[in-house]
Amino acid sequence: PQTVVKLTDEVVVSEVLPSPSCWAYLSGLLLAVIALLCGAKRHAHKHPLYNLTLCALIASVTVIAARSFSSMVTLAFQGYAPPAANATTDDSVANASSAS
Repeated sequence: PQTVVKLTDEVVVSEVLPSPSCWAYLSGLLLAVIALLCGAKRHAHKHPLYNLTLCALIASVTVIAARSFSSMVTLAFQGYAPPAANATTDDSVANASSAS
């Protein structure tokens, strides 16, 4: 994407998880891992691509999880507040300065 989106828990819950492409990716990944594990006992010793493909599939999930975790930790240390909380804070500051 061309825009940078801060990956927070609200974004994950409201935009990523309800997406059909997310569930299609996770379902396809699960089916591929199960299929590779079922065939690994018979064919993995002859064909090293079984183990390489299994490692690549698991690594893709690891990369996504590590990116989201690091993004959330970074935002936590920066003191990120959701947009609704920022609007309330800005309104209270504006009201306090107008009351003076």
